Amino acid sequence: MSYRRNRVLLSVLLWTWMLMASAFVEELDDSFIETKHSDELWIIKFHAPWCTFCKQLDPVWHQIGSELRSIGSPVRVGESDATVSTALAKEFRVRTYPAILMLKNDVKYNYAGPRTKGGILDFTDRVSGPLDVGLTSLPAVLLFKDGMSFSYNEEHDGDLKLWILRERFPTFHQIDSYTLYAMGESGKLVLLALVEGRHLSDESLRYKDLVEKVASDHKEAYSRSFYFGFMEDSSYINGLVMGELIVPSLIVVNLSIDGYFLPLDPVKTERHLLDFLNGVLDGSVESLGGNGFTQRVKRFVYETKIALTPLFREAPELGCLLLSVPLIIGAIFCYLCIKNRPNLTQDQDNTTLQEPLPPRRNKLAYKKLD
Repeated sequence: MSYRRNRVLLSVLLWTWMLMASAFVEELDDSFIETKHSDELWIIKFHAPWCTFCKQLDPVWHQIGSELRSIGSPVRVGESDATVSTALAKEFRVRTYPAILMLKNDVKYNYAGPRTKGGILDFTDRVSGPLDVGLTSLPAVLLFKDGMSFSYNEEHDGDLKLWILRERFPTFHQIDSYTLYAMGESGKLVLLALVEGRHLSDESLRYKDLVEKVASDHKEAYSRSFYFGFMEDSSYINGLVMGELIVPSLIVVNLSIDGYFLPLDPVKTERHLLDFLNGVLDGSVESLGGNGFTQRVKRFVYETKIALTPLFREAPELGCLLLSVPLIIGAIFCYLCIKNRPNLTQDQDNTTLQEPLPPRRNKLAYKKLD
């Protein structure tokens, strides 16, 4: 009896949650074309009853509507059945399902990213941007990220392409190895909090919050020189430093030269972290690593060791066989080179023996001289 009561209660709570979430998503039909205003911001999902992916996206879409409403976003969330509202789907040239687009100032922006809550919310944040950017002159180039707008200044920021390359990543976010490698092209340094993969310890949370606070509170001072973030998988960093760093820890990475900086003292406060960043910028903190010849040889040896260690641990016979094959080939090659090398002493003796004798003088010439 109690089991049935709990089941009914759970069903009621689930339906209540679905009704509350659906209240933040508006159902749109063909009349939307005439009733919408040009200054409205909309993100719209077009779906079809037979589309399996649309059904999978439905709960995510209602979570997005609830999230945007809870933070007071001006973006309104809508959805439309493209098989019923055919005129609306034709107006926005919907051809695949689910189709996600955003309207801003009567301009349509198509979303082609992952169908996840985080991806769609990031897209919404980028496209919506600040409502008033306070432009003082035109033309102007603006960059929208982190909920703010940044204006390009040619005298201060230099080349436009390089500026876009430097500023294309958020100031603070989770970083993986691919993103970290791409950040190296920007020329900026990256401050990383290395944390555990799943259940974060108190120390990991402290490092992560500390880096995020510095990125937010000191954006004007450091955003032009640093990216800020946290990384859960530290294998890429271990390969860079050719060792295993303690997790959690802090590190500044310079991917343009494969270099890195480590704090000299424990970082316990915000002031300690700021001193560490200032030391990196003014050169008082030593730069480690690099891409010189010696470092490349060391990195090659380290990567070879890391690749072969599991093999020797699991199958030592196979590891010895694979390691001996290139050594045998190299030995044979060296032997053939030495064997076929010409003997300079023997060649010189042969050359001396084969030198032509001086021509004999004609006897008639001697008689004439007499």
